[in-house]
Amino acid sequence: MKPSRLTRRCDQVGEYRIFSRCSNTAPENSLPLVLVHGLSVSSAYMIPLAEALAPDFPVFAPDLPGHGNSVKPERALNLQELAAALSAWMDVLAIPAAVMVGNSMGCQIILELAHARRAGVRGAVFIAPPRAPRARGALALLWRGARNMLPEPVTLIPVLLRDYFAAGLWRTFRTLRMAQQEPVRERLARMPAPTLVVRGEHDTIAPQRWVEEAARLLPEGKLVVLPGAAHAANFDASHALAAVVRNWIEGYSASHGPERV
Repeated sequence: MKPSRLTRRCDQVGEYRIFSRCSNTAPENSLPLVLVHGLSVSSAYMIPLAEALAPDFPVFAPDLPGHGNSVKPERALNLQELAAALSAWMDVLAIPAAVMVGNSMGCQIILELAHARRAGVRGAVFIAPPRAPRARGALALLWRGARNMLPEPVTLIPVLLRDYFAAGLWRTFRTLRMAQQEPVRERLARMPAPTLVVRGEHDTIAPQRWVEEAARLLPEGKLVVLPGAAHAANFDASHALAAVVRNWIEGYSASHGPERV
């Protein structure tokens, strides 16, 4: 087994103790990437993608409050509070600006961060962004999630079980309900940073019709579909996804200059 490129750290961020996995072995002056996990999972879910990106970029992957190894507040935090905690954590780690890479609900948290901290979000990668509220009843979402596990690798199961146990059923349900109430379409249409939307070919949670609409709504959006991948492309198709992210960043930098992605 190869040694991990990622180191672990824990920082006091305001009232929260936040755990993260980080790698800063990339070439000097490389643009930082911040990986944002989704509902009730943690940075452990992002490890394969973080490892694949680490040779080229400084990579930072936190466990947001209530998740993984970070502190568990007594109440579930809403998306705005999670985005504020993420922003404060970036300040503590001296990350003034980064490309934000999120999976599922992590995309919504990045949307909130981009509107609150425009200069801090140089670009975004949305892996399987969640559907708009009208299409997302809780039971229907759970059913699509169960179907999505069929094409996922079995190695993902213990990661999900550990993370969901750490977050707890009550926090998962409350966070999901709050996330479902957010106006996803309106947030996408006002996204201030260039954004790459990525969907796994077999993803049952973020269907093709929805990601196409999401990419159209974004002022500067692009869509890529990863063959053979499912919802957790960051886990089961990490090297292919890393190549897509790398190429997108390089292409956008070449066409828009160093002041943007």
